[in-house]
Amino acid sequence: MGNNHALEIVGVSIAKFKMYNGTVCTIQGVRHVKGLKKNLLFIEQLDDHGCKIHTEGGILKVVKREIL
Repeated sequence: MGNNHALEIVGVSIAKFKMYNGTVCTIQGVRHVKGLKKNLLFIEQLDDHGCKIHTEGGILKVVKREIL
């Protein structure tokens, strides 16, 4: 990344995140890319799962929106 070279997606799976209140959020479609030390999770995936995303001062906050 950052050098204009394409990298291979070696898998697509599910990621589970434990939230501050103990609930577990499951996101499907997380890409595992060969050659990266971290996996990719797109902001759009969080939005699709009803999350509110806020960034400020280098901090990303993800909050599950309440369903009305």
